[in-house]
Amino acid sequence: MKKEDVNTLSKFLAYFQNETDRGAALVGAAMVESKLEILLNKTLLDNFSKEELLSGFNSPIGAFSSKIKLCHALGCITDKEAREANLIRKIRNEFCTLAG
Repeated sequence: MKKEDVNTLSKFLAYFQNETDRGAALVGAAMVESKLEILLNKTLLDNFSKEELLSGFNSPIGAFSSKIKLCHALGCITDKEAREANLIRKIRNEFCTLAG
């Protein structure tokens, strides 16, 4: 692991540990979703179609679940990682439902 990655992870864990359960679920899910989007940005060709697919909530790949499925289908993440990302997504959704 690169020193930069270790520093980023260390800062994240320090921040994460001070969160409530709900905050941890939301922040953790946002981090995983962000990493999936980074993977997709690196994997897909750099053209207007990529922008249309990824940009905005109503875009075809705007939802967390869609990002998980596409990353998995492209081989960017393993079966286990896809299952774990879906579990994180479901936990996040439960906290959102409880708050609403």
